[in-house]
Amino acid sequence: MRDVSSRIFTSLEAISAAFKKFDVNGDGKLSYDEFTKGLASLDLGLTPTQIFDFAQSIDEVLHC
Repeated sequence: MRDVSSRIFTSLEAISAAFKKFDVNGDGKLSYDEFTKGLASLDLGLTPTQIFDFAQSIDEVLHC
């Protein structure tokens, strides 16, 4: 159980660090622009169209 807790904590720290990096204006929210620029900065090999489609998918899920 301790190993699982440690991995979850490490993952949460990584997510928090990525969020802070993406949240350029520091308002505690990710704008569409911040989110897409953040994804592009990760150099995942995504095209601008793929980033747009991914952002649109997230937006649809959040606004159901």
